[in-house]
Amino acid sequence: MCFALRCCVVCAGLCWAASLDAAVIKNRSDGEEKFTVIEANQTREVLLRPSEHVNICSRGCVVRLSNGDEYELYGDEIVAIEEGLIFLDGPEFDD
Repeated sequence: MCFALRCCVVCAGLCWAASLDAAVIKNRSDGEEKFTVIEANQTREVLLRPSEHVNICSRGCVVRLSNGDEYELYGDEIVAIEEGLIFLDGPEFDD
């Protein structure tokens, strides 16, 4: 039983650590926010509803908002989109 508990704790820790390897974008607007993520020469469109968040760009990327503004993320930030602007919303994690 003790071995099974240790395995669960190790697995949970690995999952938590893996989630730190991506930038998090939260939508703090009252409406939907649409933006483009450019990562490793690939582009994808993201649509976030109010209060939703998404993990993106584990190795860094550029986020292009609908107004054309671009932000470079390194993959460890927690940021928020509010009324078409990006704000730092949490700590950056040191390697």
